Amino acid sequence: MNKTGQTCGINTEVFEQLKKLQNGRCKTCLSPLTDDTRHIIVDRLEMCSDTPIIKGLLCADCKAKVEIVRYYERLVPGLLRYLST
Repeated sequence: MNKTGQTCGINTEVFEQLKKLQNGRCKTCLSPLTDDTRHIIVDRLEMCSDTPIIKGLLCADCKAKVEIVRYYERLVPGLLRYLST
């Protein structure tokens, strides 16, 4: 937790609620989340509004993989068209 009462960029209370809802596990790979918050990432869906939607808590490995998939997902339709010809 930092000086502003935030953990991983969100209110500590919200962070603890999310962690409890996820049974202390990463939302994607289900590995146990450590107590070291440097290895826990809050995954958000960035919206056009002022309030992003929090999708869940991820371990650092899964967050990196999610970002790769997000980057390449826009290429998939073109790749599928290419492969089907």
